[in-house]
Amino acid sequence: MGRAHHKEFVFGAVAFSLLLQSFPLFAQETQAVGPQGALSSILSLSATESTKALAIVRQCDAPAARILSPMLMAAARKSLDSGDLDKSVFLYECAAAAAKESKDDALLAEAEYRLGTACLRSHDYHRAEESLLEGLRLSEKHKLAIGLINNLVTLGDLYIRLAKYGAAEQVSKQALARISGLPQRTPILYQYGEAMVCANLGRIVASNGEHTAALQHFSRAVELFEELDKKIGGYKSSALDNLISIGEVHYDLGDYRKALDYYGKVLLAAEERGYMNLLHAVLNDMGIVYMDQADFVKATQLFTRSLDTANKTSDREAATIATCNLGVSSERQGMYELAGQIFGDCLRLANQGARLDLTIPALEGLATVYRRKGQNKLALDYYDRALRTATELGDKSRQSELAWCKAGVYHDMGEYKTSIEFSERARSLADEIRKPNYSYLALTLIGKNYLALGQYEPARSALTQAIEKAEDIRNRVGGQEQQRAYFFERKIEPYYLMVDLLLRQKRPEEALEFAERARSRTLLDLIGGAKLDISRTMSREERAEGQKLEGQLRALNLQLFREHQQKDSDAIRINALTADLG
Repeated sequence: MGRAHHKEFVFGAVAFSLLLQSFPLFAQETQAVGPQGALSSILSLSATESTKALAIVRQCDAPAARILSPMLMAAARKSLDSGDLDKSVFLYECAAAAAKESKDDALLAEAEYRLGTACLRSHDYHRAEESLLEGLRLSEKHKLAIGLINNLVTLGDLYIRLAKYGAAEQVSKQALARISGLPQRTPILYQYGEAMVCANLGRIVASNGEHTAALQHFSRAVELFEELDKKIGGYKSSALDNLISIGEVHYDLGDYRKALDYYGKVLLAAEERGYMNLLHAVLNDMGIVYMDQADFVKATQLFTRSLDTANKTSDREAATIATCNLGVSSERQGMYELAGQIFGDCLRLANQGARLDLTIPALEGLATVYRRKGQNKLALDYYDRALRTATELGDKSRQSELAWCKAGVYHDMGEYKTSIEFSERARSLADEIRKPNYSYLALTLIGKNYLALGQYEPARSALTQAIEKAEDIRNRVGGQEQQRAYFFERKIEPYYLMVDLLLRQKRPEEALEFAERARSRTLLDLIGGAKLDISRTMSREERAEGQKLEGQLRALNLQLFREHQQKDSDAIRINALTADLG
């Protein structure tokens, strides 16, 4: 789930004010008239009139240019904060040009860094990398420690967006080493650098399925950004951005309740404070959770709000992501023509941008539509294109998903052994990066293939594991209990495949038991929905006791299920567990 990130950068709050103190003359001496006149002329131009603006800069001599550059950077920062990204990039370009005229490399290093951050915000990743690398080179040359750290951590953010996780990890760790080695670091500058590094490292390890480490990094980033916000202000959105990341980790773990808890906190704060970039991101993430639980009405509402917000801020990437998710929602509801049109639009938008990863969901969506129409060759072609891109980017999550998709097509074609090969690949990757939902899907398909081949023992083994995964995920589904029932209906396939298997093995009693167990799970969730309103009138102690009993009920259900799966099941233990449930 990619999204645009909003990060405040360190010189905007503290270091830039120190920089300005070295230019006291432009507020007092007559020499400031030249730079002020140049500034006024440049501010009167539109963002497309860069040739005129650069000509005005070149008319300044070195001392005047040295004064003009930080004035332009201050104006650019105001445009950036107001959301006028084009104007901000335009003014930072002018600031960099003025710094070059001044022949002050320290000033130029700062201007290049700021230009890089603005280009990053406007999704011009090629220009962002060029400016940040130049800022890094100048900072290293002149031993500008803080400038060097700022460029490294921002390059880390850039490379993460481009899914270049190896490069991102390298520059982020370099920044952390530099921070740790600062002999006389100020608490604020150190905290900012560490917070940014933690946020980067959290996103990097999360991409590898290292969820515990990711939660630690993101939690530390939230803590540091909250402290910075209390001290100097301006960092609340960065703290909230990392809360979204924490929610995404819980989503990947299959804990939808915790994911929605974090998303809900961010949504309220983003609406209250007007953080539009965070608003479209969290709305999109919430939509994905509800879509996975088959609540398509709620999901569509959230994706549409996310798209509207992205369009208001002219964020093409965010709009592409929200639109693509609307396509997924349409496809899952069987509206294939509409879904195909949406995915085609998304692919065109993604190809116009710089993020290769955004082409993957569009290609996958088109492949899925072709599969639903029975056009398997086209489906495999598009899945292959998406899989090649995911492999090139090192995106194991997408690789797992796409391998499972290809396995599904081969199953449809009756090529069961090939389907098993791709399913096993999908399962291996899912287990490696700890994605229980992908693992469940792959195991179910493995069991389905072995059943089609008449190989009952491996079929039973795979389906048993798939059911265990489904039970575990079911217990962590978020939203209302009604949605848990809908969710479980979508996870019912391995139960009925097991029923089919047992009937083929002439074991009708066990088959009936599995069928009843599947029905009872959905019924239990629906009954849980009826209890939801009652809990509002309960005391805190009563609610705690209710949660304890609910946990015990889940544990007993799981024990009973596992006992039934034993080759030599203990009838006495089964009766005892059944009595405890009753």
